[in-house]
Amino acid sequence: MKTYDELKALIEKRGVHAEFGEPGESWGIEQNPHELATFLVRCQELGVQSVLEIGTGYKGGLSRFLAQDMGWDVTTYDVQNYGHAFEKVHYIVGDGRWVISRDEWFDLVFIDGDHSYQSVHDDYYDYAFHARKVQAFHDIAGLRNCEGVKQMWFELVDTY
Repeated sequence: MKTYDELKALIEKRGVHAEFGEPGESWGIEQNPHELATFLVRCQELGVQSVLEIGTGYKGGLSRFLAQDMGWDVTTYDVQNYGHAFEKVHYIVGDGRWVISRDEWFDLVFIDGDHSYQSVHDDYYDYAFHARKVQAFHDIAGLRNCEGVKQMWFELVDTY
């Protein structure tokens, strides 16, 4: 298992969004290094080994990091084809809702697709139940035009 300090340093080395630090190796991991390292430590404790990421993104930094540096099996879905071909990452490109087999499971489902309320809502109800251990969202603070994620997050918090 990697420690918090090891993970944070590795995330920063690979490169994060300019809002969070230096570009490093320009992987474009669009996460706060402190928050992501803390989250990954907990995921390791829970035994996460497989990931479904909804929303690959134009740089594919998170899926690449989880596959190559964490050693996890990563499947990532996006409606746009960014031409990514990183090792150990299974890319699925679709033109709408991806229909996933009801008996397909992942340890972690990470929702980071379109940030409108309706899209986040649909992503949650279409994909989150495929998580055996962890369901997570990106951008729950509602910053950078992500109010839909924040709204969905608070609905779930109030419900559960």
